[in-house]
Amino acid sequence: MLIPPALATKNLTVVTNALVYQVDLDAAGKAKGVTYVDRRTGEHRSAVARAVVLAAGSGETARILLNSKSAKFPDGLCNTHGMVGRYLMDSVGLNVTGQFPALEGLPPTNDDGMSVSHAYVPWWGYDKHAELGFPRGYHVEIGGGRQMPSMSLGRVLPEDEVSVGEDLRATLRRRYGSVISFNGRGEMIPNDDCYCELDPTVKDRWGIPVLRFHWKWGEAETKQAAHMVTTFLEVIDRLGGKPLGAIERDGRKAISKGGEMIHEVGTVRMGASEADSVVNQYGQAWAVPNLFVTDGAVLVSSPDKNPTLSILALAWRSSDNLVNLAKRGNCERRARPPEQPYVRKIDRRTALIWVGAVGAAAAAGAAGVVIYREAIAPEPEPPGYGTDPKLNPPLKAAWRRLLTDDELQAAAVLSDYILPASGAAPAASTLGVPDFIDEWVSAPYPDQIEDRPVIRDGLKALIPDLVRGDAAKRAAALAALPTARDAATQAFFRRFRALTIGAYYTTEAGFKDIGYIGNEARASDPGPSAEVKAVVEERLRALGL
Repeated sequence: MLIPPALATKNLTVVTNALVYQVDLDAAGKAKGVTYVDRRTGEHRSAVARAVVLAAGSGETARILLNSKSAKFPDGLCNTHGMVGRYLMDSVGLNVTGQFPALEGLPPTNDDGMSVSHAYVPWWGYDKHAELGFPRGYHVEIGGGRQMPSMSLGRVLPEDEVSVGEDLRATLRRRYGSVISFNGRGEMIPNDDCYCELDPTVKDRWGIPVLRFHWKWGEAETKQAAHMVTTFLEVIDRLGGKPLGAIERDGRKAISKGGEMIHEVGTVRMGASEADSVVNQYGQAWAVPNLFVTDGAVLVSSPDKNPTLSILALAWRSSDNLVNLAKRGNCERRARPPEQPYVRKIDRRTALIWVGAVGAAAAAGAAGVVIYREAIAPEPEPPGYGTDPKLNPPLKAAWRRLLTDDELQAAAVLSDYILPASGAAPAASTLGVPDFIDEWVSAPYPDQIEDRPVIRDGLKALIPDLVRGDAAKRAAALAALPTARDAATQAFFRRFRALTIGAYYTTEAGFKDIGYIGNEARASDPGPSAEVKAVVEERLRALGL
């Protein structure tokens, strides 16, 4: 969005495939440009500039600074006080999902809406920190409904349920759309145990040292995570639902891994002095005044909200400051702090009245809302985004397929036993489910690697009966699978069935079979139909809610 207008000024040159790894300094210790490696050729090149702006993300910006060593900065640029890489943060996060009988068998409705999460609950315990035992708080993102089926569709089934064929189809159709997820995202307090540094031995393919991360959640975060689990379980119980999957109440175990929420911030934080920060309030480096940082690295705290808008706002302010300095002919000049601190012009009560007036004007259908005499016109109604693109032909995976012909044939027989042809719905093998399972167990990712021996060993054990046996042997072997008592066979059947369900119902034929009616262009979201609302209201009344 920002690149096209910048290109139109004719003052922007974009260099692609350039991996910047060092900020270059002149004899006076000022930034004079950057050095980068061309990822296609491996050639090292330099670019010169009056000012350098780093916006590579909290990790990579810290890596560039730490790799920018010189006689003046032997431990990395701007790192005289050891602050680069320190106070790395991420959002506290976890998810609890529940299945709700009250939502079973609802009339078909398009629940795609505008995103995955349809409701947002802000933190409500801002006055209860003493009794809660942790500061700050978290918000809740709630999602569910009859959305596009995914690979996790099999989770809607009861844990002890091992049906196949028409019974399986009926259960999936009834429980489809009855799952609600509760996702907590909370604020982290920066601590001394979370930081990144250059790895002393590991380098990337171009010989540049990579980062090594250190991470330890604090007690405030683990208590917050435990509170999330307790809260979500209580909500699920009051709504008559049951949690899905294993539930971990210990916040130290339930909490997300560092970096898992992908809200990494910190490492080059802003502050009021060089002793405990790297940049000032404008993202301007204390040690090198014509070096600026405009990404999440400058944040000093990790809010429970997604940090993108805060990063953009700070980058805008930093850029505006840099433009003003450039216009004065000195990109190294420091902005003067305001001579007088800002004093509130109105009290909180008046501010709330203004907000209320704005809301009332919008509800009354005003053409625009007036704030500080600036009219904000209503945005035009969008025409809709259309359907997902069809990738034809699909990209070929870079890894070798592992299933043998016999294993693939056994997978075809078993997947058709689990989901045979029914009316207009095709059998699993017709939709290529065995090929998908082959692709799945061949992929070099942690979950797929974990599934690989379970699926392959199970299929190998079935080859004598399903591939080489007669019809009677095949039928007996298939019938015995759902009721098998040994742990290995149970684990194989449940995992294979889950993969079959996921592969089948993420196709267009699967969409139709289960009753998914989304993925269509709409100018607005009308919400659930009156029929659906009536059924839900009736069932909520039955629960006393």
